Amino acid sequence: MGAITSSGWEELRLEIACAAASDDLRALREKMQELFSSEQSSKPAAELYHHLNIVHDMLISRTVKMAERRLVAEGGGEPPLPYAFILVGSAGRSEQTPWSDQDNGLVYADPAPGMEDSAALYYSKLASLIRQGLELAGYPPCRGKVLADQALWRHSLTGWKRLLDGWFAEPVWENVRYLLIASDMRAISGNPQLADDIKLHFNNRIQHNPELLLPLMANTLHHKVPLGLLGRIVTERYGEAAGGVDIKYGLYIPLVNAVRLLALESGIAESATLMRIEELVKKKVLPDEFGAICRDVFEKAMEFRLATPFTHKNGHFNANGVMPAEKLTKACRLELRRDFRFVRQLQKKVVQRVRISAYPPNKP
Repeated sequence: MGAITSSGWEELRLEIACAAASDDLRALREKMQELFSSEQSSKPAAELYHHLNIVHDMLISRTVKMAERRLVAEGGGEPPLPYAFILVGSAGRSEQTPWSDQDNGLVYADPAPGMEDSAALYYSKLASLIRQGLELAGYPPCRGKVLADQALWRHSLTGWKRLLDGWFAEPVWENVRYLLIASDMRAISGNPQLADDIKLHFNNRIQHNPELLLPLMANTLHHKVPLGLLGRIVTERYGEAAGGVDIKYGLYIPLVNAVRLLALESGIAESATLMRIEELVKKKVLPDEFGAICRDVFEKAMEFRLATPFTHKNGHFNANGVMPAEKLTKACRLELRRDFRFVRQLQKKVVQRVRISAYPPNKP
């Protein structure tokens, strides 16, 4: 690889736009990692995330276009209907780290009567090629199989609405988990209106049936803030991460989940956590000062995430999201303790807000 210059991110984006094969994208993703590492100590975390997520979006979008062209070359033809390749998880929220994996789905316009099977077959083939391309580009598949090549995450628009209705009708733990995953979706390629229509259907269900928030809240509060008695930070007890602090599931996920549920309760369609916080402040769901602290804690959580170690094996990046013991300086522990306490306050607000929505005082 060539030397990284001050305009490295712009150069990288130009190279992605001209990439012709998945192998090229793999090399460019590795270049992204190199560029990130070179700037990690000198650039603000928010700036790095901005660049990282633009590049991730471009890599994924380019992979989708390559899959379309490959399907044409193999005799599968052009897409028979408008469709959208959608991202969920941290990708849906535009919060990917350098080591993010695949979390995605696909929605296509409703086919004409009699064309359902052929449309389903086409998009099944396309989703399979996209997954292959993303793996070649360095994105390992989601271990929970939240992937467009899985039938559960690939439907027509009407199929998606029926799927959501089914999950709402039977809010067992797994279905609630799926609902929350789906609530973070955004289109990365194709017709974004299809993804917007799914989210509108989702939000309309909650606005007309606020009691549906109760099972969502149980899942939202599943991950506990690692604070013990007297506010002592609870560290990992076993394995290679022993003595470290779980940033991903102890700070980032509890905060993101809490903000997401407040956004759903308030009818906010945004997927990105910072945008959700901004809208919650505008709607007076979060007081100005509390919202400002929420933004600061979220940005600090993202900064801490970038400081956790990662591995690079077989072309894939992986990280466990744990801040190792040797990095837990006194200043770091003080910051974490403050942030953990704030997230606990935020979770309490979620409980209060959802209970009032589900059981309004004037409801007969």
